[in-house]
Amino acid sequence: MNKIYKCFIILFMSILVASNCCAEPITGKPIFIDSRLMVLVHPLFEAYDTSTGRFKGTPSEPLISYKGERKEFAEKTKKLEEELLKSSEELKNSLKKVPFKDRLLIEKKYVEDKKTKEAKLEAMRARVYYSKLVPTYKGMTQYSSIYPECAKIKDSIFKIVNDLKKKYQTEIVIDVANLLPITPTKEKELVVFNNNKIIDCYEEKNNNESLLEFVKKADSFWANKLGIDADVIPFGAVDVRLEAIKLMEEEVKGYILWDWDK
Repeated sequence: MNKIYKCFIILFMSILVASNCCAEPITGKPIFIDSRLMVLVHPLFEAYDTSTGRFKGTPSEPLISYKGERKEFAEKTKKLEEELLKSSEELKNSLKKVPFKDRLLIEKKYVEDKKTKEAKLEAMRARVYYSKLVPTYKGMTQYSSIYPECAKIKDSIFKIVNDLKKKYQTEIVIDVANLLPITPTKEKELVVFNNNKIIDCYEEKNNNESLLEFVKKADSFWANKLGIDADVIPFGAVDVRLEAIKLMEEEVKGYILWDWDK
């Protein structure tokens, strides 16, 4: 009986170890990501306004639509501040009319709403503050006002990279963002395979700028040949680009871009 029991324990432990190995890939090989794809799925990417160079729905968003916008927004900020100051007293009064068993849900909702409003108030105050720092352009925010948002994108990417690094037990994570073309190019083979520019440079008949131009065209040509979805590291590394995108989607699921009018 003891022998059967021992065999059962050994078998159970073997299955447990095997299942753990399957659940978490351990490769030790380098892994590679594409940071551009990770940025694309971040809510801040859609929020970036190319006309102002700022992020909509964040404290960096300028107040320049019309003359009185900054004053009106400051008044909204003050109104929300007053609303929060009165909220605890209003909750106390409203709970007097509610049965004891129903109070917990109301209090929970109150706490959640208050946290959201406090976070929005902080963002509104920051927006009012930033909009005063460019004296020659009233309502405009400084370039530095986008740094906190840029830092959030960077921190999200670094967190995911570190998680993947631990998961795959590797010391090397390669970002292939610079190895792939952003948009297809139309470099002609004739231009690329014309090595006269290189020969001329060696013979000092041409300047370095001409050589750099050739290298740039050649680089674009070969990048275009590979294609935007090319497997740029065919051997020796694990492709975790899609996994990194999914992790980024999970990471930013609750990210809030403020609707200033609500």
